[in-house]
Parts: sequence; C-alpha cells; structure tokens
Amino acid sequence: MFRKRLRYCFFSILLLTSYFLLLTVSGCVPKTAPPPQYKDFELTLQDIVSIAKKDIETMKLITSITVERYDNPSSSIDASVLLKTPDWLQVRLYSLGLPVGNYIIKNHEVHSAGRGGSKIKEFAGELYRSIFWWDGLKSALMQRLEAEYVIKTENRVIRIDNTTLLPQSQEITVNNKKVNISYEDPQTTEGGFWYPSIIKVEAGSYRFLVEVKRLIVNPQLEESDFKE
Repeated sequence: MFRKRLRYCFFSILLLTSYFLLLTVSGCVPKTAPPPQYKDFELTLQDIVSIAKKDIETMKLITSITVERYDNPSSSIDASVLLKTPDWLQVRLYSLGLPVGNYIIKNHEVHSAGRGGSKIKEFAGELYRSIFWWDGLKSALMQRLEAEYVIKTENRVIRIDNTTLLPQSQEITVNNKKVNISYEDPQTTEGGFWYPSIIKVEAGSYRFLVEVKRLIVNPQLEESDFKE
C-alpha cells in the first residue's frame, strides 16, 4: 500500500513538474505579430512605395547563396550584401569564413575583385532590384486584383500581396532575357520591418537561392564599404 502511494506521489510530482516546465518554456518563446494587414485599404502606388520603403536608405543582409545549374550540381557560398540608394550594391563572398570575392554595382555597372565567379557577378547585377523592389517605380502603372497588386514598368512586372504588401514575384527583362524572382518565408527584424527571408532568382540556366539569415535596416557604413 505504501509503495502504491509512493508511486502515485512520484507520478503526480512528475506531471506537475512537466506542466510548469511547459509553462515556463512557452512563456519564454518570443511572440511575433503577423504582418500588417492592408487588405481593406484602398492604396495608391505612392502609398505602397511609402509603406514598403519607410525611411530605408541602406540595408545589410547576411545570407547564404546556393547556385544551381541544370547540368551541374549545386554549390553554396556565404555572402554579405550591402545596398544603398540610389543604385548601389556590394556583395562580399566568403568561403570557410575567408573573403573570396567582392562585387560592387554602381549605376548598373558591375566592378569585381576576387574569384567569386562570373555567374555570381551576373546575378549580383539583378540583386539590387530583387531587394529594393520599390525603387524606380515613378512611371509605373498599377492594377489591383483580388489578392494582389500588379505593378508594371517598361521592363518589370511586380506582384505584391495586397494584405501584407510583401512582394510575391518579379519578372525582369534584361537584354531580351527574362529574370524571374519569387519570395517566400516572411520574417521580421527586431524593429518590426517585415521581409521575405528566401529569394529565388532564375536567370537562364542558372537558379539562385538566397537565404537571409539576418537583415539590418540603415546600418552604419564603414570606411571600406563601396570601395574596390
């Protein structure tokens, strides 16, 4: 009889301990609010650009980039991506923590240093518009559909979710070639800026998967930034 009571008490204590442990763990998990809801708003193109851009002048992304080609196995490389308006972008490539490439785009002209490879150089030229998708839309036309806004320029078609105002896809025409971009997995910074943490870019026979591990809005620039 005593053993049965002892087992019962031990089991009860174990259940209570597990219960309070679950409460403690769940209480420590950070709660993130869903992206802002704009579905019921009648927004103009200017409104959308203003909401998306906010006060962003520069942005830094810590990423992993996977490169695939139809007839070759995929390869991955770490990258630090720095953007500055208007039309400035720098991609620093790292392998095993060591710098192996440095690409700087100034007004659509690509300058390079290191051994990052021509495929990354070509891809870097479109990365600015992949991330700063709201830039260069002064003469654009916009149409609102049931679930999205469609923004068109002379060489771009951008689809924006009308609930979150996050980009869904982009189609860019460059030198009579199509570049298709899609966006997935929205995340938020500590400051509440929502962004797609996965960007997929298809250009010709190449596919690039950009996984954003960290994003910093308006970081302080260093002396070595945007210098060859």
